[in-house]
Amino acid sequence: MENIEQPIKPEQIDFTAIDKVQYVANFGDQRGLYPAEDPGREYARDLPVFLNQYGTRHLISDDLHILRLAWVSRNASDVIRAIEKPEIIEKTLRPKRSGGYSASHIVRVSSPTSPGDEFMLVSIWLSPKIDGGFHQIITIHPLEKRRLYKADGTIRDKYCAQ
Repeated sequence: MENIEQPIKPEQIDFTAIDKVQYVANFGDQRGLYPAEDPGREYARDLPVFLNQYGTRHLISDDLHILRLAWVSRNASDVIRAIEKPEIIEKTLRPKRSGGYSASHIVRVSSPTSPGDEFMLVSIWLSPKIDGGFHQIITIHPLEKRRLYKADGTIRDKYCAQ
């Protein structure tokens, strides 16, 4: 794994590099963000988070995703912030067929380009390994405010503000 000692700077993240494994951030111990009864809670522990071939392939998988790359790159510091200190989370961790769970972390972006991309969702696969391991970015995409908040301004039930 490259850059295992230090995360790379936001402006150095190459969201199109299929041949790279990039250490993006430390996840931190985030078990306290999830209910004790959530079966995936134990995996929300401090491990390095990588952008590897899996996440990169998804980010460049089709024309829609490719159109988002400039927005993702412009808001790379928000990717890191979403991993380390999310403003909003999806309350429940999602089990993955491949093992482990995924967490959906959301932040308001620094440089929105339209009302539809004010928020960023970073989906992170949480490693089921007890010793060692790493988490990885699954996808990054814009999230419309109306998907997070009801018309009356309250947050939707599936999310929780941090």
